[in-house]
Amino acid sequence: MQDKIVDYKEVMENIPDKALIATASFGFGGTPEQLMLGLHEHFKEKQAPKHISFMTTAGIGTFPEKTGLDLLNYPDFLECFYGSHLLGSPNASQAAQQNEYAAYLLPQGIIGQMYQDAARKGPGVISRIGLDTFIDPRVKGGKMNALADEKGDIVQLVEIHDEEWLHYQPVKIDVAFIKATYADHRGNLSFKHETNELEFLSIAIATHNNGGIVIAQVEELVEDFSLPAKEVKIPGKLVDFVVKAAPENHRQLLSHQYHPGLSQEIRVDLSTFKQMPKSIIKKMAQRINQEIADGDCVNIGYGFASQIAQYFLDEDRLEKIHLTTDLGAYGGLPASGYSYGSNWNAEAIISTADMMSLYQSGGLDVTIIGFGLVDQLGNVDTVDMGDKFAGPGGMIDITTGADKIIFVGNFVLSGQAELVDNALKITKEGKGPKFVEEHKYTTFNAKQALSLGKEILIITERAIFDVVPEGLRLIEYAPGLNVEKDIIAKMAFRPIIANHLKQMDWKDSYTQ
Repeated sequence: MQDKIVDYKEVMENIPDKALIATASFGFGGTPEQLMLGLHEHFKEKQAPKHISFMTTAGIGTFPEKTGLDLLNYPDFLECFYGSHLLGSPNASQAAQQNEYAAYLLPQGIIGQMYQDAARKGPGVISRIGLDTFIDPRVKGGKMNALADEKGDIVQLVEIHDEEWLHYQPVKIDVAFIKATYADHRGNLSFKHETNELEFLSIAIATHNNGGIVIAQVEELVEDFSLPAKEVKIPGKLVDFVVKAAPENHRQLLSHQYHPGLSQEIRVDLSTFKQMPKSIIKKMAQRINQEIADGDCVNIGYGFASQIAQYFLDEDRLEKIHLTTDLGAYGGLPASGYSYGSNWNAEAIISTADMMSLYQSGGLDVTIIGFGLVDQLGNVDTVDMGDKFAGPGGMIDITTGADKIIFVGNFVLSGQAELVDNALKITKEGKGPKFVEEHKYTTFNAKQALSLGKEILIITERAIFDVVPEGLRLIEYAPGLNVEKDIIAKMAFRPIIANHLKQMDWKDSYTQ
């Protein structure tokens, strides 16, 4: 059998012009960065391949370094992008807004299902995920610029049994980029040191069955037949080429070159984790804790939301609830910051696609998730970042399924505050409001969520809101603040004021 081991740049000779390249990603963790770099270097040297399309699932790139999609951001190189989040590749994000390539933003879970559909050569994905958001073709259809408008629709509205659904068109993948841990010379792939089971198997099957090429980067090469069969997640028959990556281009996560606890090879002593100090975020976590019942399945989002998880450890609740991430980690303590995507001491790691199915179909009790801009009806925009795009990530999938939705974040853009004598003192007003009259890209539709019986809370350091049919309602405010001066005056609209508006309970009756 022919040896499949190749040089990371030479293998790029096999990629034709106009190829659709597909991968899976979450920042640096899942991204096959060595292959991305090889593609970048090959184009710079040979001006080929040209006019490629690129598709991925979650965030890609490690802002502010030039990684991820920024490596492909050149004229005549990147022609089209399909993904759910762009902020980690800031140059490419800005280029999308400036109409330098066609850009489509789609729900993260739907992209995973599109890969599954491609693997079985299906007719596309039929789903209610995305209705009444900017994904809906009656709004933007996920098209983010004029080049995408010109290229055409990839989402259509259909009616089945008098109900509205969205049809996401099928894709044909020409090239698969895969990040694995071990490969033998036959191409069998193990993901032992990776933190999550992403969509790579579906991508490999879809590409192979389409007559495309599957390229994997790995940490180490091993002898043939030395990998335990149950550890091989992609059989070598599906893999055309294998590249041994340089260590700096094959980190487990941005925060770690490799930690066996993040790949569930060992359990760690969580008692050594430093408790949350007395802080504003701890006060917010205390309030969120009141919304979580024993036995709940809880999604923990990226960024601000992921910091909340530490509070559940401090309060000895990890064995009473199930903290999960959309990438497939179930139970244990979700890692935060640049370690996000894995859980310490997880109960189980399931595929990302299966976790999204669990979320989308009603298996999720609560989500704790960040927010961008909020309008007076409670609709949320996580795409518009001024001069660049962010994206919906998994928000649309997650909020469609969750029974209770808790948005958490700062009250204003880049504002600062501190605790003084158990009250909030504002030290910097910030760059502008996050509660706005209108926004461009609805990623969460409050009216639709309310029609499905969902409970919606928005928890910030200054104020807590819920969403009722009439719109956004202020229900609690932080100690030390003047409601009119420090809250309402910093919003672009006047919210509904609860009849029983109360001060947040910031008593020091919990662990400091």
